[in-house]
Amino acid sequence: MTYLKLPITICNEINMVMASFWWGDNDSGRKVHWKKWADLGEAKSCGGLGFRDLVSFNNALLAKQCLRILNNPQALWVKILKSLYFPNCGFLEGEKGGKALE
Repeated sequence: MTYLKLPITICNEINMVMASFWWGDNDSGRKVHWKKWADLGEAKSCGGLGFRDLVSFNNALLAKQCLRILNNPQALWVKILKSLYFPNCGFLEGEKGGKALE
């Protein structure tokens, strides 16, 4: 998730697996729903369990990498990425390539 934008369907499937762990069936029947899923996503300081929305979390991790690229333009890995994906322009001026996912 740090370097690739995961498809929304995969993030939703992971969210469903987490929800079924908390609310799924067990041998004696359905588990008790103690809180709404939206409340479980609240911060722990606000009474939730701090579960992350994986789509937003993926976007935040990608934004963090973009910030690292902008702050360290002379790093070797940034130069390699620029030569591969943005040889004729800067990082912020680059456009989505033909093989890129949404």
